[in-house]
Amino acid sequence: WYFNPEYYGGIGNTEQGAAFLNIYLDGLTEIDPSLPFMMSPFLRIACSPEDTRDEWIEIFKNTHFREGDIFCCQDSVGAGGIPLKSLDAYFKCLKEAVDTKEGLHFWANNENFTTTGKSSEMERFASQLEISDKCVEGHVTFAYSHYYAPDIVGNTTDENLEPVSFSLHQKIADTWIWNENENESISEDDNECMDEEICE
Repeated sequence: WYFNPEYYGGIGNTEQGAAFLNIYLDGLTEIDPSLPFMMSPFLRIACSPEDTRDEWIEIFKNTHFREGDIFCCQDSVGAGGIPLKSLDAYFKCLKEAVDTKEGLHFWANNENFTTTGKSSEMERFASQLEISDKCVEGHVTFAYSHYYAPDIVGNTTDENLEPVSFSLHQKIADTWIWNENENESISEDDNECMDEEICE
């Protein structure tokens, strides 16, 4: 069950925030307690990593999350909520908060777009995955279908999307290869070279 409202760092009234979540959590438990609940809040640089952590600790203290529910925080790099250089500090603090709630899982919602609405370069996206992966159990992204899918990107009249193409090789964190010329083939040697650059 995906919780559509987006909470954020610095939301303020933690008791009210927890009570609103419990309306959904309690109702979902009554319908089907085995169905996981996922929420995906975002980050704001105006609320420090430590204040973000403390606020979520207070919310978690008063919520009725069940075993298997998922806190899937947006990394907020694509939308410009925080800079890439701050991602490590925020996710370390978020992990500390999630660890206070028994049974709650921590995932990352990694953003693969830019503040101008275009597809992000793969080097930046790979960095987001690598940084957040140190703290989380799983990843989702917003949004492969909007910005990276071959049937969308490069085959659209939407000027907000950059024509790029990709080659899948092993796992996404180090092998989705960005290629400016969508008609240019990528050899295995090129893949290995790009992978090393991304991982560095």
